[in-house]
Amino acid sequence: MNEQYSSQHGEFIYPPVTLLYFAVYTLFPFTIAYGIQLVVSLVAASYAAWAAVQTIRTHRSLSRTDSVLIGLFFLFSACSLAALSLGQINLLLLALLVFGYRRLADNEQLAAGASFAVAAIPKLFPGLLGLYLLSRRAWRAALSAIAVGVGGMLVGALVFGYGLTQNYFVWLVTNRGIKTGTLSSATPPSEDLYIVTLMRPLANIFPSLDVSGYFVLSLVLLLPVWGYVYADVSGVRDDLVAFLATLVVMVILVPPQLIYGVFIYFPLVVLYYLTHDHRRRAIFGVSLVLINVIFVPEQFATALQALSLPSPFVADVMGVVRPLLGFASVPLLGFLAALLGCVVHRATA
Repeated sequence: MNEQYSSQHGEFIYPPVTLLYFAVYTLFPFTIAYGIQLVVSLVAASYAAWAAVQTIRTHRSLSRTDSVLIGLFFLFSACSLAALSLGQINLLLLALLVFGYRRLADNEQLAAGASFAVAAIPKLFPGLLGLYLLSRRAWRAALSAIAVGVGGMLVGALVFGYGLTQNYFVWLVTNRGIKTGTLSSATPPSEDLYIVTLMRPLANIFPSLDVSGYFVLSLVLLLPVWGYVYADVSGVRDDLVAFLATLVVMVILVPPQLIYGVFIYFPLVVLYYLTHDHRRRAIFGVSLVLINVIFVPEQFATALQALSLPSPFVADVMGVVRPLLGFASVPLLGFLAALLGCVVHRATA
């Protein structure tokens, strides 16, 4: 890897153009830079919470207590706290996704597409939202997203040199992929269970496939569900369901980590409050809880031991918990619950 992509605090794995944002932090000591990033993330999460409250109030009344609870959830839920503590940009990307969705709802397509594209540049996989734009027939938004995304990569190449951009894509292809072994429960949980993707349960069922095989099989399983949800996006709730389904597929198709649950907060919270059917609302509520259960077996065992429970009992419990979490993480079950809620909505709407 090019030396410009690493530092004493870790590797820099985003496209070169993002250095234009992060370079500002080099003007400060690490602790101050971290503090600035923390404030930026808190502001971003606050905006996303405010947008959720405003969207809900457009269609129904919302008490002050519920508004405060929504704000606290966006700011201090497990996935949010993980992003804050790690100095991640996930909450900033969440704000961009929410801003893009609201601009699209107001038919400001150029701004919507640009916002989605900027959110996609650092992590790339949010680019799947292009399919959501196409389902909405938001042609100008789609073109705007393509222009901004490609333009961002070109700016990175022009400012920092073609070689660095080439290094990034070479590294992305050769090193970013998840090896088959890391998706199997045969590996140590500390190396395995931070992955939330369909590839892990598929790796347990079909251990002989390679990464491309798991990806294709995931697509085969998800595309029919995705297409079914996309069949009707005419109403407000239908559109939110399509947006949520896209974000869920985005997270469980490409190998991200547990803390990406923040990406689905906005549509999931809004749908929880706008859904009148108790069954669907319960499904969305369960999803909100599960995506924030981001512990691994060792942490669960530590919690049991802290309760001074007998060692044989702890061993018996962990004998059940460890293989279950080796097959599928709790957040993955939460994402699948959200997708189930989308399907039930489409079937009963």
